[in-house]
Amino acid sequence: MDSGTTKVDFNLPSKFFKPWEKTIDSWKSAINWIDIVQEYSRNRSMVWRGVSNADYPLHSSLYRNLYELPKKVTEDELSRYENKFIDLARKRWRFDGIDALELMAQLQHFGAPTRLIDVTYNPLIGLWFACRDGQDGIGAHDGRLFAFDVSKRDFTLDGNWNQSKLPWSDKNLISKKQWHSTTPQVWRPPSYIERIAAQNAAFLIGGVPSVQTGQNAVFRKGPGDGSTMGTWKIDEVQAVTSVFIRMTALNSRVNSRSTPTYTFRIKRHQKELIRDVLDKQFGINVSALFPEVSGMAQFIKEEAYSQLGIRHPSRSKLRD
Repeated sequence: MDSGTTKVDFNLPSKFFKPWEKTIDSWKSAINWIDIVQEYSRNRSMVWRGVSNADYPLHSSLYRNLYELPKKVTEDELSRYENKFIDLARKRWRFDGIDALELMAQLQHFGAPTRLIDVTYNPLIGLWFACRDGQDGIGAHDGRLFAFDVSKRDFTLDGNWNQSKLPWSDKNLISKKQWHSTTPQVWRPPSYIERIAAQNAAFLIGGVPSVQTGQNAVFRKGPGDGSTMGTWKIDEVQAVTSVFIRMTALNSRVNSRSTPTYTFRIKRHQKELIRDVLDKQFGINVSALFPEVSGMAQFIKEEAYSQLGIRHPSRSKLRD
């Protein structure tokens, strides 16, 4: 495949994840698979992400926007836009008293494109997002739930990470190999707004995935040996995910040094039923997860368009 301007086909995320995924086709199976992940991960730290369409790539919002342009997305391009947005916030809105990472977190939660990927430490909240309404309605698409092993990948805003420049621009802090070829870092931000605490929210943060020539066996096309199953080209991997992940089949415990990523496809005809259980038995619903006024206003706006039968061209869903 050309590494310049050619884009990978739209169906690639589904092909990439399918050999690794388990199916959730009821509330019972959802809880069963979550229990298995927790059983296999007793001494590990896991975070979860749910998306309403199982065929969506695992892309950050900034990466997704850049990927729609003709040219290849690079680390330099991501950093250039990040620094541009930070400069705008500081020069025009005078946010010069806040460190770069905290500023990016606030921009993310209010809808600006960043490289941060929203995750949660609560699997039931991840499940709710996987079963939420999509652009075409709740039953239009299967959903997807991810579970990421982020053991020993968390960080706090200490002297290294708490600085005016983005920490990943410091080559002495993060090596190129760490940034592009290992499991992403995870950061649990302070509760700048109510939804961060309500969602038990965190962010995955990592560089554009890459491997050295001849070492892409980590991106196997399915369980088994890479020489048998085949491997994905790095351009294909970048079309599916904006961070480095190690897809793993949920069949048995993994060795202590591994950092698996698991995935589940949620059948679309079960999404509303699962949402109903989450609401009635666990109190997980839109008002609980988006408790501030801005969340309420966004929800009511969407309801108004829905009730009136109007599809607004600039409609944007509540962000997870």
